[in-house]
Amino acid sequence: MATKGFETRERIVQRALDLIHAGGFSATSMNDIVDATGVKKGNLYFHFSGKEELGLEVIREARRQYNAYLRERITGNTPLEKIESLLEAIVDFHRGRNFSGGCIFGNTALELGGRHREFSALIADVFREWTDMLSGMIDAAQAAGQVRSDIDTRVMARHIVALLEGGVMMSKLSGREDDLGSCVDSVKTMMRC
Repeated sequence: MATKGFETRERIVQRALDLIHAGGFSATSMNDIVDATGVKKGNLYFHFSGKEELGLEVIREARRQYNAYLRERITGNTPLEKIESLLEAIVDFHRGRNFSGGCIFGNTALELGGRHREFSALIADVFREWTDMLSGMIDAAQAAGQVRSDIDTRVMARHIVALLEGGVMMSKLSGREDDLGSCVDSVKTMMRC
């Protein structure tokens, strides 16, 4: 059974995640988080020494939630079907958010990347993890003769991650699904034999 302190900490992290995802790290103040959670400022600082510590925990939690979501959504009988289900899961995730907020990892990389070593390293790990996952899935699809074999799977996986991040960003700007959808279509075309 979770303690009250643990539940409070989880509530702080989740509300901070929602706020940072919607508005960015710099635009989200500790007072915004206090207002959103209803916790007293002293209680907030009991759980987190400051905004950076909380922000890093938010990215870790966003990573855990998003990766669990993706793993649950990967289905299919063939390696290619599994890749396509992953791509559709990404579109569905952003559709569920009405294409607002974009990608918390991409947003934070653009906002803090290169200026904050710990955020940069954590987000680089997220992108590396996605690249590894996709590379393994593409390896399996290549072995099954379902996708092009003339492209290094790691290179293809990095291109896919970059293309999807760009599509998410464009859909965030436009609020339209077709910006991300056309990127997903491009990924499928790029992989075909």
